[in-house]
Amino acid sequence: MHKYNFEEQSKLLEIAVQILEDYNIKEWSFGGGTALSTAYYNHRMSYDIDIFSEDFSAIEKIRENYKEIASNLSISHKDVEVSPSGVTFLLSNETHGLKIDFLYGKSLTSASYISQDILGQKNIKIQTATEIISRKLKYRENITIRDFVDFAYVEKEDHILTSIKQTGIIEIERYLDIINQFNEFNEEDFNQELVYLDADFIDSKICIGKLLQNFFTPNDIVKIAVDENSEIIAFDEWVTLYKEDFESVGVYNIYNVSLEDISSTLNKNIEDVSYLNIYNINENKVVQICNNKNATL
Repeated sequence: MHKYNFEEQSKLLEIAVQILEDYNIKEWSFGGGTALSTAYYNHRMSYDIDIFSEDFSAIEKIRENYKEIASNLSISHKDVEVSPSGVTFLLSNETHGLKIDFLYGKSLTSASYISQDILGQKNIKIQTATEIISRKLKYRENITIRDFVDFAYVEKEDHILTSIKQTGIIEIERYLDIINQFNEFNEEDFNQELVYLDADFIDSKICIGKLLQNFFTPNDIVKIAVDENSEIIAFDEWVTLYKEDFESVGVYNIYNVSLEDISSTLNKNIEDVSYLNIYNINENKVVQICNNKNATL
């Protein structure tokens, strides 16, 4: 049983299904935060209905007819956001406005969907939790606070982020960008957003950070790939994932370096060392760390 009232979202999903039927769109799935909370975890309030299609022509149909759809929804076409990859219909202008998104996106996992009844709709194709989180990590340019709430919960419950990190779905630069986006959130704003989301398993940005620690921070021994110019080109999971790429472009060495040595060289406490720090180590310090007696090839 859900602790949250998703009655309005149920109506939105019914509307979304009707729009899809009106334009004869058959290839689609239900994903995003509302699907994650209603189908799997019941972990927070969510306000959007996110409909995805791997058929770009389906999104084109919605885009070409968005003014007609807006009229049928009794909203202005100015309340519609149109982009090359999707269309968003804004049905409420409140702080957490209700909206329906129709988005293009390819599946990222091998078992991407289940089919079941949800929010009053029969036999809906729902993205798996791993697929939902993978798409957020891969495709969402600006990660939101609610996304980080989702990340923390699925990692706490099922270690989903850790498993995704090992697959190569997200590239190293994107991974570092996600960490950086989390760090840049103002703590007061973050904590205020948590009140709206009503996620009772956490109460602060600090709590979220602790739940994401295994995803964001190195273990005691860090595997580092260094090229012939003494530049770090990968670490940990990405060393293996990028192995063939490294071999095709030049010489590189792989070192197993203690986090203690890294923290000492950077003059930081061990608990304060992040992958961002490691990836941005300058050439001289790379050599210094990797020549330490505790670093092994």
